Amino acid sequence: MNNTLVNGTYSCSFPSIGSLLATAEAGNLNITQLVQSCPNVCSLAWGTGNPDLSGIGANVSYIMQFVSIVIFGPLFVAIYGYGKQGHLNPDSLEFWKELQDTFLDTSAQFTIPVTVAAVVRLHQSPPFFEIAFLQSLTTMQFLGLFCTAIATGVAMPKKRSIRRVLVISLYLVVDFGFYMGVVGYLRTNKASWTTIKQLASACGEYSQLTPGFVYIQTHKLSVGTGIQGFKNFLNPFSKGGWIIFGLTVAAIAGLAVTVVVVFAIYQCLRSRSPWVLGPMSLGFFGGTLYCMILLERKRQVMKKVTGSDFQDNQWGFGQVMALFLWAPLLVQSLYYILGNLFLHSLPCSYLTWCDGSTVTLFPRLKPRELVSTDRACYRCRGCHRCAESGESSRLMENIELAPVDAGVHPAMPPTRTTPRTDNETTTGIDSETYHGVLLEINSPAVRPTPESNPVPTRVAPDVEVLPPYAAIESKDISDSDKFD
Repeated sequence: MNNTLVNGTYSCSFPSIGSLLATAEAGNLNITQLVQSCPNVCSLAWGTGNPDLSGIGANVSYIMQFVSIVIFGPLFVAIYGYGKQGHLNPDSLEFWKELQDTFLDTSAQFTIPVTVAAVVRLHQSPPFFEIAFLQSLTTMQFLGLFCTAIATGVAMPKKRSIRRVLVISLYLVVDFGFYMGVVGYLRTNKASWTTIKQLASACGEYSQLTPGFVYIQTHKLSVGTGIQGFKNFLNPFSKGGWIIFGLTVAAIAGLAVTVVVVFAIYQCLRSRSPWVLGPMSLGFFGGTLYCMILLERKRQVMKKVTGSDFQDNQWGFGQVMALFLWAPLLVQSLYYILGNLFLHSLPCSYLTWCDGSTVTLFPRLKPRELVSTDRACYRCRGCHRCAESGESSRLMENIELAPVDAGVHPAMPPTRTTPRTDNETTTGIDSETYHGVLLEINSPAVRPTPESNPVPTRVAPDVEVLPPYAAIESKDISDSDKFD
């Protein structure tokens, strides 16, 4: 800055905003005249941005975090509560729960370092814009972490609920501790508070970026010295005695309130009730939304005021790294979404045997290695379309039938090594409509051919179809029973 004199005494060359405030605290500085003579004082006080804090890449990361808070906060509670009523299948619910767990861990491991960095930066006398931005940022992330943590309770598994609640509580306690360090920095003395207000008034265009400094008047307690001071300290009816008594009661009450709040949060998380967790998560989300609006507004005001000197739109190493913070969450989401679409687009012949809830995502079996198309169509996820489209009959061509235990599949036809030629019937089987090869239990597999043994084209309506959970384990199918 230029070395212009103010009132013939003061120079415009202040090395930092801290030195300006220190000079103002001495009572020998007129802020209004200083700003009129040295316009660069406003730029010194508010800075021109900090790419490491509010750069374009970091800001996009904050926006992605906020959008994820919307999805995995109150919206997650609504979706999971709706799905638990039978409107969504268990696979979809498990998908949402795993994504929510991943986001909560990622968000906590991002929020806590940001809060720690904010505490460190605030003790370096940063410009006012950085202080105001950090205030909104840490508050937004703190409330967002609570919003997401409470939403976790709706899908909290019983077997690991205590362990998971302890981990979530650790996240919240650590972040709360450092956040209190940020809030504590905003407390200042009367001289600095007055100087900051005068600077905001003189630098009119910067007034919207004034940090939320708070001045709390303190009173010195004089209890005397020596024996008389000790007596005054112990006297419960003296001013000092009442203050000590009040502080003791306040500490006990604060501890009791903390225990009650932690216990209430624990019980809410274990309740798994959307009607309890939903409003709580929505309330924290309201505060998160308000702080996010303030965050973006402060950045836009700073960009408008500084113009071409604004540094936060410059890409750098840290800006690119900030974007990849959410890569694991995005990859996991794409894995589930694309994998689910891929499975539902496969024909029955590409699905291996499953246990009713899982299926091989990238199957290794060839199309002809399917053992029983009709049963697989009703047992494997997304494969019921085969029976509806009539694809099962076509896929049975050149398929080797494997031996099956009759106790597992009571609706299987009677067992023989030769095809039936008479009208003999068995319970649940219409011999006139069933033309397949009937095998003996545990007999070697027989390969049917279109010439000698026609493929089954239709099964009688009274044949029981296996539900998805009535699985035939893959161990019943030996390697010798498969085609090369």
